[in-house]
Amino acid sequence: MEILSTKSCGRSSGTHTPIAGFCIIEASDLDEALKIAAQIAALSRPSVFLAKEAVNRAYETTLAEGVHFERRAFHSLFATEDHREGVKSFLEKRAPVFTGR
Repeated sequence: MEILSTKSCGRSSGTHTPIAGFCIIEASDLDEALKIAAQIAALSRPSVFLAKEAVNRAYETTLAEGVHFERRAFHSLFATEDHREGVKSFLEKRAPVFTGR
């Protein structure tokens, strides 16, 4: 599974090329890239920022430090308005409208 989308990368076929953490059939497939960008843009901005930061930390630190950072980042998101909107929209069975706060 990818970090910022629910799309998984099919490893059985040699036709997939990973681009920026996503699997796109061909590197020139702009429509697919724009679809993925729209999915990411619809997410909570603080969540996207911290997910990207956690991935970057994974490359720069030890496993223990990376897990510690990820845990702190996850807990910090509970204080956001987007967290409340996500829970509320889930309970109301509707799509969330994130504000980035």
